[in-house]
Order: sequence, then C-alpha cells, then structure tokens
Amino acid sequence: MLQITEHVQDNNVSLMLSGRLDIQARTLFQTALKQAQSTNPKEIILDFRAVQFIDSSGLALLILAKKTVLDPHCQMSLVVSSGYVRKILDLTNMGERFSITLLEPTNHTPPPTSQ
Repeated sequence: MLQITEHVQDNNVSLMLSGRLDIQARTLFQTALKQAQSTNPKEIILDFRAVQFIDSSGLALLILAKKTVLDPHCQMSLVVSSGYVRKILDLTNMGERFSITLLEPTNHTPPPTSQ
C-alpha cells in the first residue's frame, strides 16, 4: 500500500512516497499530484526513498504525471536511494524524462520533539 506525505517549502512541493507504487496506488497518487499542482509550485519533487516496489503500472503513473503537469514552468523531479527502485528507473531510462537525484534512504520519521 502506498502512503504519501506532502511538504511545501519555498514554492516547491515534495511528495514523500512510501510503500508500493502499483495499480492499486493509482487514485491516491493522482489525487496527491493534483493537490500538489493546485499550489502552482515551481517544482514537484517525488521522493521515492521509502518506496519498496514499483511495477509497470507505477512507471506508467510517473509518465502520465509528467504529461499532466499543466504549468510549463513547473519542473518535476525524482529523489531515489540506491536499490530496487533506482535499478528499475535506470533500466527503463526514466533519467531521460526526469531529473533524478540520488540520496541516502530515509524512514520519513519526524525527529522527536522536546517537551
């Protein structure tokens, strides 16, 4: 199951994805993308560091996402860590469609707050 957390900073939107990007994630992914676009960001960053699985349906969602960004001034980029998802993106030449940044894995756990 896919989970998505949105972060907005400096007119950029980051969508932190975790879980599986497959056909079952279609509606959630498309809804999150539409929400991100509604803020008219300069860039939408799809953070895949916590995604464990992506299949052909997930790849199709990425391509569709790139095509549906309506603002020509809005960039879309991917953040990945080494591992399965990066290998799939490399094998399918997604680097030709997206700017891809390699970063260390994250667990998306917020830091503890002092009380």
